[in-house]
Amino acid sequence: MTNTLTKPDSYKYFKDNKVSFITFNYDRSFEYFLYESLINSFTTIPLQETKTKELIPFPTRHVYGVVEKLPWQDSENGIEYRSFMAAHDKYQLIEKVKDNIRIIYDRVNDDIEEMKKLIRAAGRIFFLGFGFAQENLEILGIPDVLKHQPNIYGTALGWTEKEIKDLRGYLQSQFPQKEITPLLNNPYIKNFNCYELLREYL
Repeated sequence: MTNTLTKPDSYKYFKDNKVSFITFNYDRSFEYFLYESLINSFTTIPLQETKTKELIPFPTRHVYGVVEKLPWQDSENGIEYRSFMAAHDKYQLIEKVKDNIRIIYDRVNDDIEEMKKLIRAAGRIFFLGFGFAQENLEILGIPDVLKHQPNIYGTALGWTEKEIKDLRGYLQSQFPQKEITPLLNNPYIKNFNCYELLREYL
């Protein structure tokens, strides 16, 4: 995402990356890493700009909710990634954020339709460390949302060849039938870890 950004003010073009993220995690580790990596790579970013979500505007959706936004995502309600506080204050914080997360059986999420739109609009989809649990596929409407036949890549570390073949067939099930034969390698489901898959296909 930063390979071509070689000048001190190139950070301005970071937001031009055409990418979105969907995660099943509650925490903000990914957003924190993305933000910290960017501002530490471009020390010329004005302080005021580091405090706005326009710096990293990519859609990041949490299927089962997120504990809370980071300060640069929400200047009024955001909470620092590492908050050092007294035990009483920590309890109050837990009370505040507990309603932001859901369990797997609580499928109510106003963002689900937005997530499906992101998937339908994608030309390439990467499943990283996903596991492909049936309930997680269903909540995102997969494979129905794949009718536009994007290029799909996924990790299946430790899977057998039969398991990978079955998964590929399931993901292909909504592809236009006439297009399946010439694209037998799509989806590209590999017995790779996340790093290996991205090195090979990104």
